[in-house]
Amino acid sequence: MDIGTTIANGFRGTFAIRTEEIKKAKEEVDKTYYADIDAQKVLSAVQSKIRDLEKKLKELKKGLTISKKASQLWVSSDYIDKERLQYLIYPNGMLYNKENNTVRTPRVNSIFTVISCLSYISAKNKNGQPS
Repeated sequence: MDIGTTIANGFRGTFAIRTEEIKKAKEEVDKTYYADIDAQKVLSAVQSKIRDLEKKLKELKKGLTISKKASQLWVSSDYIDKERLQYLIYPNGMLYNKENNTVRTPRVNSIFTVISCLSYISAKNKNGQPS
């Protein structure tokens, strides 16, 4: 083998090794890049969920505040505010059956349902009855 072939073969070997190193480095960069993109998507989704939960928590606090003084609000409100309060408590409205002289409420706002259940349990506990 002459010196030129030996040098060429050496360069080919070095080139092959370098090419393989570059491919591996590129794969690592790609993994990191795509991992960062996935992490950004996850972070964005989590932040969105947090914002939604904070909004719901704010609404829940407002609902609790209103529920504590619902009867006072009803007494002191005008017709429009009473209607708003009624639809807050009964989102699907109230149905009146003239023949039976009965009122139905197809759905009650969940916060008022929970408050009602907790009040019932609390009353039973006060009377010494197990829950």
